[in-house]
Amino acid sequence: MDGQSEEPLYCGRCGIRVDVSKDGDGVENVRCEACGDSDTLLVAKREAGAHLAHQFLRQVILKLPREQACHVFYRFVEKPSPGPALSPMQ
Repeated sequence: MDGQSEEPLYCGRCGIRVDVSKDGDGVENVRCEACGDSDTLLVAKREAGAHLAHQFLRQVILKLPREQACHVFYRFVEKPSPGPALSPMQ
């Protein structure tokens, strides 16, 4: 993984580490080998940051157990969530 984020990114659906590669224009892209979900590295890092902020708000500030929290789906995360992955419609 050359020249990218300090933390590896994972697929929000599958929980596996995504592959990072550059396209012909030099733009870094991420892609999940299992489900095929992909986007630019910039967008994936932004979404992973939003996921981290959501987890922080839910667990630290709101102190909501997982069962009571509203379910928000993130395509890319910094660390896979424990338990089964959620589909976008859950």
